[in-house]
Order: sequence, then C-alpha cells, then structure tokens
Amino acid sequence: RVFMVHSDQGYTNQYMPEQDSIVWFNVNGIPSALGIIAYCFACHDIAFRYYNTLFNPTRYRWILLILLSMGSAMGLSLLLSVPAYLTFGNNVNFNILNNYNIYN
Repeated sequence: RVFMVHSDQGYTNQYMPEQDSIVWFNVNGIPSALGIIAYCFACHDIAFRYYNTLFNPTRYRWILLILLSMGSAMGLSLLLSVPAYLTFGNNVNFNILNNYNIYN
C-alpha cells in the first residue's frame, strides 16, 4: 500500500487506499486487453519504411530498434501506471486526472 501526501497552498491531502481495494489479477479484462494490444500493433505496415530509413540497415540494427522502442514504451507505461494503481487501488478511473480532487 502506498501512502500519498500532497501539500499545496497550505492544504494537505492524505490518501490511503483500503487493503481490499487492490486486485492484482483480473481474468475478466483479458479479452478487452488483447483487443487493445492487437489494435496498438496494427501499424506493422509502416515497419518497412522504418527499416529503409535506418543508416546501414542490418538485421541487428533492426532488432535493436524494435527492442529499444518497445522497451521504452513499456517502461514509460509501467512507470506511470503502477504508482497510480498502487495509489488509488481498484477505484482508479480510465483518466487518472479524474481521481484527483480539484478543490484540494
């Protein structure tokens, strides 16, 4: 559990999620998640243009480009999503900014 304290303009807001509000794995969301992942990777037709724009295109450089781009996208996604989920628990909204109170 994560204890979050936010202080701004003299106001202090403290939030601690309930112990039972964190669900670590939910099988019901797998079909929609696979659909989103399949849609996100539908840009495979542009891959040939990326390969041709590489300086000295070799198989090693192409694999390195793919690993670095996918790894950085996954790392950035995890860097932003895991702390938000641990902060708000299972009550997190799709738009993370909607979880914050605008009056505090």
